[in-house]
Amino acid sequence: MASLARTYVAVEDGTERVSAYITVICGEIEVQANHDGEDLQYPYPRYPAVKIARLAVDRRLQGGGIGRQLVDLALGITREIIRAMAENG
Repeated sequence: MASLARTYVAVEDGTERVSAYITVICGEIEVQANHDGEDLQYPYPRYPAVKIARLAVDRRLQGGGIGRQLVDLALGITREIIRAMAENG
């Protein structure tokens, strides 16, 4: 699977100062043997995934929810990509 990365940056209004950023990458999850006694069956050995590679928030803004907003943005974009792929086969 190709390694594609995309970075989203939050900038303070009226400035070029970076407030926070998040980088997401394409990846995959490899299914491994289940060792807890459950008999789960997976049809494929690997599944596509989107991973957060980097997440940073300016120290002055930490605790204000901007990191959560960036994670929500990444999740929303991922959902839209999945919907588009499902619709277009």
